[in-house]
Amino acid sequence: MDRFVWTSGLLEINKTLVIQQRGVRIYHGEEKIKFDAGTLLLSTHRLIWRDQKNHECCMTVPLSHIVFIEEQAAGIGKSAKIVAHPTK
Repeated sequence: MDRFVWTSGLLEINKTLVIQQRGVRIYHGEEKIKFDAGTLLLSTHRLIWRDQKNHECCMTVPLSHIVFIEEQAAGIGKSAKIVAHPTK
């Protein structure tokens, strides 16, 4: 979680929204944390997570801090996940 920083959640000038997804929960490794109902926005330069109830609760991480992103399929008792692997 040390790579996320608080933000206004607004896109910066000359940055473009690529896609967004509602109902996103953030994990720290396998651990569920309190950020469990939000919208994840992927822009051309960063990932932004915005709480669905409190829009002032927004965090961001620059894409330069992400090595790669992978999809994990749903399993018995587990939902599908998109996993972002941070730089070391």
